[in-house]
Amino acid sequence: MSTPAQAVLAAIKTRYDSSEGDAIRAAGCTGLYFGRAPQSAVYPFIVLTIPAAASEPTVGQGTSGGAIYDDIDIQAGCFDERRSPDRGMSIMGAYVSAFNFAALSLASPYRLVDGHKVEPARPIEEPDQKGWHCVTTFVYNVAE
Repeated sequence: MSTPAQAVLAAIKTRYDSSEGDAIRAAGCTGLYFGRAPQSAVYPFIVLTIPAAASEPTVGQGTSGGAIYDDIDIQAGCFDERRSPDRGMSIMGAYVSAFNFAALSLASPYRLVDGHKVEPARPIEEPDQKGWHCVTTFVYNVAE
């Protein structure tokens, strides 16, 4: 059985691979990866991570008797080698449009209660890599 966070990540990948991800790919995104992109990845791409500072989700009791997993933080970062953050910000805008309050289908036994952006996309210059990293964070609440 997967964890609630793994179920959310898998549902994000499924939605990205579907027609719901067309606008993200049309903006220039070449791929979506978990944790880190392979060295063979072609810029620009998105990497999904669970921030190290994020605590474990809060587990509560749902109204139907199952557990509620609150505050599953997932950070989406677009990496681009261009000298301007414009393309990365465009890709992140398309990502936010596709995923903010999206009805993700999670693998059983989980179901999505809520998933929304908690901070606007922001560009971060990556001088060592001579490019940009545009990032936003979503928080998900999952019921079992």
